[in-house]
Amino acid sequence: MKRLSCSSNSKRSWKSQKISENPQINFLLTKQAKLCKAPYVQAIDRSKIDPIAELERRVMKKLRPKLSLDSFKELQKALNAMSAIDRIDYLHTMQDKLNGRG
Repeated sequence: MKRLSCSSNSKRSWKSQKISENPQINFLLTKQAKLCKAPYVQAIDRSKIDPIAELERRVMKKLRPKLSLDSFKELQKALNAMSAIDRIDYLHTMQDKLNGRG
């Protein structure tokens, strides 16, 4: 079995690597590799602290390249004017659309 660490410089992604014939071992190694990545851990921590703000950050990050600057600013103003429940509903709907589920 190969020895792996968080500082691995491998060019191949974890999805393309097959370390073991046992799928459970591969799953655990993939999970551990994710937990070694600082951006992933930071996103998990932000989501635990304020899940609504993290949802808004993810949605706005995906929308920003698709909108003009003026449209993006208008969207931010509209989101700030919404009630909390309407904002959450809108963000979940947009996340589903952006992820191809809606």
